[in-house]
Amino acid sequence: MCNLLVVPMKNYNRDEQNPLPIAPSPNLQTLQAIINYPTLCFFEGTPFSVGRGTPTPFETVFLEAEKTKTKLCFNKIKLASKKIELAFILKVYKESNLKEKFFNSFFDKLAGTDQLRKQILEGKSEEQIRESWKADIEKYLQIRDKYLIYF
Repeated sequence: MCNLLVVPMKNYNRDEQNPLPIAPSPNLQTLQAIINYPTLCFFEGTPFSVGRGTPTPFETVFLEAEKTKTKLCFNKIKLASKKIELAFILKVYKESNLKEKFFNSFFDKLAGTDQLRKQILEGKSEEQIRESWKADIEKYLQIRDKYLIYF
């Protein structure tokens, strides 16, 4: 057990975006990268790169394969919200034509289960996938509610 004192911040608005005084990670250098992260992190469970080690990590997704001379690249990605943008993941999956080679074993770990991978392979739509999450999200929000300081 630890003694913890949480001090609420005056005039905090959780819907407001605040500039970061320092980057929270070497791979999250910009606010756009932070917004993109919930979606683009899934590509770390695929043959695609999210640009780690480049000047724009989590602002680009690319696949380069020397042997097949294949190149698929999405640059300057500006996702609009912090939610998982399934439409983007489904688009890259479809355009890559990699099918089952699209996923590596890390994808299921990132998703928490194998359900999302299986839904994508089955050709489920974004709406069908989101619908399958509803009950678990509702349970989570009820649990989370008692811990929120800012509403």
